[in-house]
Amino acid sequence: MRCTTPERARHTVLLYLAAFLIVGAAALSSPDAVPWIELAIVSAGTVWAFAQWRFVRRQQQRFDAGLHEFLQELESPPSGR
Repeated sequence: MRCTTPERARHTVLLYLAAFLIVGAAALSSPDAVPWIELAIVSAGTVWAFAQWRFVRRQQQRFDAGLHEFLQELESPPSGR
């Protein structure tokens, strides 16, 4: 089964969120276990992935709306003839 772009973006968000939880839990359990730079990178990646997912979802919705309008214009009989 082929994933669409919004599904891939959502999977990326879930992957970053899981990484954030794992790295965050490791940092909380022992402050010396995880460098804070790793936590910062995963945090920024999570925010970036979420923003990308939202952007892709909005673009997909706009495309679907435009395609729907186009198909309705094709189906409607021409006026003036």
